[in-house]
Amino acid sequence: GAASDYTVSVGYQSAYSSTGSNDTAIGAFAMKQKTTGNNNAVFGYDALSSYVGGYSNNTVVGASAMGSATTKLGNNVAIGFQAMYNNESAAIVGIGYRVLYANTTGEHNTALGYEASRFNTTGSFNTALGKSALYTNVSGSESIAIGYQALYTATGNYNTAVGTNAGGGITTGTENTIIGRSSVNSGLTTGSKNTIVGASTAVTNAADSGCVILGYGATATGNNQFVVGSATTNAGAITAEVVVSDETWTVIINGVQKKILLKA
Repeated sequence: GAASDYTVSVGYQSAYSSTGSNDTAIGAFAMKQKTTGNNNAVFGYDALSSYVGGYSNNTVVGASAMGSATTKLGNNVAIGFQAMYNNESAAIVGIGYRVLYANTTGEHNTALGYEASRFNTTGSFNTALGKSALYTNVSGSESIAIGYQALYTATGNYNTAVGTNAGGGITTGTENTIIGRSSVNSGLTTGSKNTIVGASTAVTNAADSGCVILGYGATATGNNQFVVGSATTNAGAITAEVVVSDETWTVIINGVQKKILLKA
């Protein structure tokens, strides 16, 4: 290959055109067409092999990892077979088999897990942790999916889901916050601005929005509902008593000030 300082290359045509410094390329065709740029570590057959030009500060490990990338590279971490294969952006972290495989110009994404954020192309500022988390998303941004297939079909913006299959049925819905195993794994698709906490919680209608749902199995049946607990798993106990206390708790419900009578 070309002359460069403090560069290690092992493998057929690895670092073949490099003139930069402090690079390590191990594997046939690894970092083959890089020219200028420094401080890259590339391991694996065909890893980071297509880009013609200069780039710096990339860590790429795995056969064909970032193998089709051709522009605007720098400060990326790609680990796994074909991880970030089509990446054309900087400051991306992808760890896992075909993680962020389709990402092109999406920026500042972090994905960890087998095919996590697999189809993202232009979506930015997303975090996907878990096998197939945020799997279908293409252009949605600023979402967080943590757990196996969390937000699996989501393509909207600003969603947060934590738990196995959490938010798994959401498609274009936005600004939903979902915590719990299998929480709204089906039913809710296009609804937005829901806050849902509890395993196996549900929303009956696909477009229901503005709900607050708390407790195992709690289910909302319409828009703007506040639901706590379910018929089978109660949240707290309700008893009939004569209340003599005159203490009140001032709260705001749906934007209107209310007073709740308190009894010690």
